[in-house]
Amino acid sequence: AAHVEAAPRLGAAPHSAQEGEREALESVLVRSGAPAGFGDKLYRLWTMAGMLAAPVEVDRAIEDGDTLEGGGVTWRAVHSPGHSPGSLCFLDEVGGRLFSGDHLLPHITSNAIVEFSAVPGSGGNGPVLLRERNLEIYIDSLRRTSDLEAGEVHPGHGPTFRDHKALIADRMRHYDGRKVQIRKLLRDRGPSTVFDLALILFPEQRDATGQFLALSEVLGHLDLLETDGAVLRREDRARDLYVAVK
Repeated sequence: AAHVEAAPRLGAAPHSAQEGEREALESVLVRSGAPAGFGDKLYRLWTMAGMLAAPVEVDRAIEDGDTLEGGGVTWRAVHSPGHSPGSLCFLDEVGGRLFSGDHLLPHITSNAIVEFSAVPGSGGNGPVLLRERNLEIYIDSLRRTSDLEAGEVHPGHGPTFRDHKALIADRMRHYDGRKVQIRKLLRDRGPSTVFDLALILFPEQRDATGQFLALSEVLGHLDLLETDGAVLRREDRARDLYVAVK
């Protein structure tokens, strides 16, 4: 999950799930060309961050379309995965207010962080974790959010803002521009790993967490380009190399 800072302080079952996710993440990091030990460094930072967070007990699961009463207002839950799988926005359909959490922020794009989903294993084996194409999922969520009628948006970070439809249109242009930028990079430098491209595009990111976010950003756009048929992915020993389609 995207926000797992408290996982090390939870009991045995959540810890086991975290271990399975760690193995899956290690595989993605290796295939992305991250240096040896990068995953260990990342998890050390996340563990330290988890010491600052207190775990909470979930007493109700909220699904897309569920309603909650609060402050004399009926709030409709809108499932908006992409930044995190369980991300929810809450819409006051009468007053035209939207609480967007980290799904939609006024000044920065929400990172579509590397995530995994469990699928049944073959031959009677247990479930296998597969990487989601999270930026594609996030863009679908943005399109759904753009269809909502909300005059005022309260984000998880930053000030209240208006005209979320214009902001989402701007985000879409940003993603298109990033795809063009990455494809040009691949044409100029030839076959490259995700980590190669992340360091070039985000040289200011020097710590493991920042570089992981950069890796997630680049990997998401490569997924989009691969879907468009604009890049090809090929295996080179333990790594994936991406090349631009001429």
